[in-house]
Amino acid sequence: MLSGTRLDRGAFVAVDIETTGSRPGIHSIIEIGAVRIEGGRLVASFAALVAPNDPVPPAVEALTGITREILLGAVALPEALEAFRDFAEGAVLIAHNHRFDLGFLDYESEVMWGRAFPRPVLDTLSLANRLHPEDDRHNLRDLAARYATSSTPTHRALADARAAGEVFLAMTPALEARGLRTAADVAAFCGMAGQGSLAKALPLTTRLPDARGVYVFRDAEGRVVHVGRAKNLRIKVRS
Repeated sequence: MLSGTRLDRGAFVAVDIETTGSRPGIHSIIEIGAVRIEGGRLVASFAALVAPNDPVPPAVEALTGITREILLGAVALPEALEAFRDFAEGAVLIAHNHRFDLGFLDYESEVMWGRAFPRPVLDTLSLANRLHPEDDRHNLRDLAARYATSSTPTHRALADARAAGEVFLAMTPALEARGLRTAADVAAFCGMAGQGSLAKALPLTTRLPDARGVYVFRDAEGRVVHVGRAKNLRIKVRS
């Protein structure tokens, strides 16, 4: 079980993605970057440019430097995602603002394999909020500066993943000083203890339409416990 992964000697993978927008299923992943941590050290890296299904907006090109020309030789998403899954096998995922990165990765994993990525997933943003509540900002660039990481975030997936991984390693002594020893301990500290149950339910939402509508939640006996309206059914129910 990944929840029992030890901070001092377990396997972790920090991941970052670049996309054409903010909506999984509508926008595309264009880059995946990751670093693998074992025994408290960065031991391997992964990077893939991914061919998108929609145009790369000029704002994204300006922010990331990833142009349509650069993506001409990119691999298809299924190939990239399968390679990343193999790279991350047996490791606890880490992301900065995991809701964005895992929102895309989970959705595409559900489409391909019918399941979200394994939990727990740890979040350096959530950790920063709890370890440094006195700070006004906890973006990855600020955290990289605070912890003097060797990698500088650049809005490219591998550089940002490496920075997130180094930030996590720099946070580990403070986490252990609080008595946290495992990935499950850290997830609970982040307020993310129930994410395993959520991840198991996410595939129920994968095929919901990106459209206005009404949704109904029922309990095990079929009784209606909630009725809601949404501008986008899939995004609302996944939330």
